[in-house]
Amino acid sequence: MKTSKQYIIDITHSKPILRDTLQAFASGKSSDLDDLVSKSGYSITGKDLKAAQNAAESGSHFNIAVASGLYRFNEPQDLKDHQLMVNPANGRIYIDDKAQRNHTTSSGDVTWTDDGYTYTITFSFDYDDEDGTAKPITFSGTREKFKGGDQDTVTGEQIVKGTDLVTRLLNHPVTLSTAFICTFSGVTLGGVFGWIVRHCGGEEDETATIRVREVLELATHAMQTASRRYEPEPIHYNQPSMRADLEREIQRSVNHDVQNGADKQVDVVHAHASNAAIQYLEGRVRGTIKAEYQQQFQSLSELLHKDEYESLLSDAEEMAVERSLADRMKALQPQADYLRSVASNEYHIIQERKARERAQVYQDAMSAKNQELQEINTEKENKERARKELADQKEAETDAAHKAQLEAVIRNLDVEIAQLERKAKEKQHEAAEEERKRDREVSDADREKKDADDAKRESDNHADRVYHEGKK
Repeated sequence: MKTSKQYIIDITHSKPILRDTLQAFASGKSSDLDDLVSKSGYSITGKDLKAAQNAAESGSHFNIAVASGLYRFNEPQDLKDHQLMVNPANGRIYIDDKAQRNHTTSSGDVTWTDDGYTYTITFSFDYDDEDGTAKPITFSGTREKFKGGDQDTVTGEQIVKGTDLVTRLLNHPVTLSTAFICTFSGVTLGGVFGWIVRHCGGEEDETATIRVREVLELATHAMQTASRRYEPEPIHYNQPSMRADLEREIQRSVNHDVQNGADKQVDVVHAHASNAAIQYLEGRVRGTIKAEYQQQFQSLSELLHKDEYESLLSDAEEMAVERSLADRMKALQPQADYLRSVASNEYHIIQERKARERAQVYQDAMSAKNQELQEINTEKENKERARKELADQKEAETDAAHKAQLEAVIRNLDVEIAQLERKAKEKQHEAAEEERKRDREVSDADREKKDADDAKRESDNHADRVYHEGKK
């Protein structure tokens, strides 16, 4: 089981237990709080939690995250128009929106340097004597000029509730944590701990339910307002990968239609390619914008139920998607020049590849025929040499019987040589036919390549209708 100390740490760091705790209070059911205490995985008792809270709020174990919130300066005079913020997510102090490099000393003081001064302050926590409700946190200390200058008193107090949550959500340099939003909206972390301690002691307080419900209502309103006003980072449509990936989807669609024999139905090919391109681009843009909204409003989301914040964000996300895509989809319609030229480029590339593959088949067949022709001619030449030798022998032969035998062999060779001559002519004709087919396919491939290059130039001319950075 986790300790009460860990419970405080996890609450201040906006872990899921913070939302579970707030939802338990918001339900107004004591049984939900009982389940939280007994089944949350933390060993929570009123005594242990109070001791851990006291340790976190002062002295050597001071945890600046428990001081989460926005503060006004009361002193000195020149700081009265400025605000100090404690962001529990990173433990940083901000003067207005400027982050400070603060650290906590062994005695629990917080110190930092800014604009020629060294600041040292102590946060003080106070609770109502009657019901233990947390009072606004205060701080006090000094600032001293560098090199032994004058020393001023610095004091301030927590602002509960803040009135510009939406502005802070949209403009603060770092994402505001759930714990900060909770404190800023009127429920301090000390107050949460105090309510748990009282519940563990058998005391119930409707104030907790009322206050938490107010915070959740404010969070819902802030989510609704801020999400509509939020402008996500522009999507860089002109990055090379965007065009390459989108055109790859068009190419896949065209390839699929060609493989399935639908390439003769040009309108069908263009319709399929258009659908693939639009689905891809919408999906990519929607995914990018959705991820950005989720990151931007994560802290608010962690206060609400999933179905609540998803419904609040979905409309804003879709409007952002529509604004981003603007008129780009026109260039991806089946009749659009850009879509048709990309599809045409891929179609002609496929046809060129097929033609060159067929040309290679004919080239191989021609080579085989020529090889056979060479073997036939070699055999014919060998037989012609043999016939000449036999003819010479016959002329020199005086024995009539032997001479007759030689004449018979020569006649057989004449028949064989004539047959080989016919075969050679046939193979020569066959090789010429394969060469003619090869040349035809090479010519077709060259024509397809030219058409593909023309289509590529055409797509380049119209690409800006999709990949421009602003409205066209």
